[in-house]
Amino acid sequence: QIASARNLTITWLIILAAVSMVDIFLDVLEEDLHTYRVAIFFRALGNNLVGLVYLLLITSPELFRRYAQTLTLSMLGAQGVALLGNGNLIYNSDPAIIALYGAYVLFYKVCSITQRLTLCALAMLGYIIGEVWDCEHRFQADASILSET
Repeated sequence: QIASARNLTITWLIILAAVSMVDIFLDVLEEDLHTYRVAIFFRALGNNLVGLVYLLLITSPELFRRYAQTLTLSMLGAQGVALLGNGNLIYNSDPAIIALYGAYVLFYKVCSITQRLTLCALAMLGYIIGEVWDCEHRFQADASILSET
């Protein structure tokens, strides 16, 4: 199970790095550089750093035996929050990110299927809340523009 968790985590970090290379084509770089910098910092902490710490911790078989589920759920939860934050800030809440995250979570055999499905459901809930929040703010912005004219 250690090898499987390690391989999944490394693969996930490589996929995130590949997706990050597409960032150069985003409009947010030209429109709001500060937001992009915050999102990149959030992604670095929430995905990369958490993933690397997880990889470091699971190198100890004894630590993995004792805390495998706790470590894995903590890492997956932190990465989910970071993905939702990045999705809302710079990717316009692209549902493909959540689908990719769900597929990633479902492959972790360290956790029970109930735990994995709960993480996927929480990711979907976070996505929906982010969409509602984004729509509300856009509606308010549009209403304030119309009231000024």
